[in-house]
Amino acid sequence: PNKDFGGAEFYYGLELRPETDTNKVFLYGDCSLKRNRNLQNAVPIKGCPPSMITTLSIVASILLSKPRMFKMVLSFLIKSIVIRLGIYNERFHRWERYKSRDFDPAHFSMKY
Repeated sequence: PNKDFGGAEFYYGLELRPETDTNKVFLYGDCSLKRNRNLQNAVPIKGCPPSMITTLSIVASILLSKPRMFKMVLSFLIKSIVIRLGIYNERFHRWERYKSRDFDPAHFSMKY
């Protein structure tokens, strides 16, 4: 929400069909691909549902410049290494709604 993706459009499931056929139209998932077989320039993201790494790599390669994409990939790799080594643990401080007694943040840890 509230992010500018440079006019990119994402279609998933059995949503309405896109009005345009450009490389900024992403067809997310197998259902969307089947529904929009006639589009030639739209970017397919296969899977049911597509994996996060597949989604991020395809979207980044289309929407980001090469230097920015390289920086993002390098940052992700470094972060993944330090998480695996136990040096760093990802925390999501902005999610205040999960402070209830019933929520256990250990279920959502990124430790491997």
